[in-house]
Amino acid sequence: MCVADDADSTSVPTINECSLAVIDPLKENPIVAGDEAGKIPLSVGEALERNCGCHYTSNATSPYIPFQGGTQLQVLANFTNPYNGANSLYSGQPAYEAVRDRVVRIGDMPMALCETDEGGRITAADLALLTAWLDQGAPDGATFQP
Repeated sequence: MCVADDADSTSVPTINECSLAVIDPLKENPIVAGDEAGKIPLSVGEALERNCGCHYTSNATSPYIPFQGGTQLQVLANFTNPYNGANSLYSGQPAYEAVRDRVVRIGDMPMALCETDEGGRITAADLALLTAWLDQGAPDGATFQP
């Protein structure tokens, strides 16, 4: 199900079916990432772009993605501010707690159709990176310690 990059797949992460590049190839990456204060860490932004494309597009014509994510994930504040999504289970918590629950604990995000060449929904490397970032409380690019 994956669309692999032309480069050696051991050095370049595989683009899965839920990457922004696959879901909406014409969409400019809206993630505000960098290694500065106040930004999503660059490596985390790259992992989000590879795995969470639904949350960065409103492309309702996608033939394989039945849902475009309602939870916005473009800027660091989208993770650190209180959760404002539809699931009241996370009300009053920082939004990163909902993301950690869905990606790390429950494992239902990315969606099941986002299978990678490793057979999972997200590569082991991207899952480890996101887990480390979320476990640290979603720090900015200047303070994140992968």
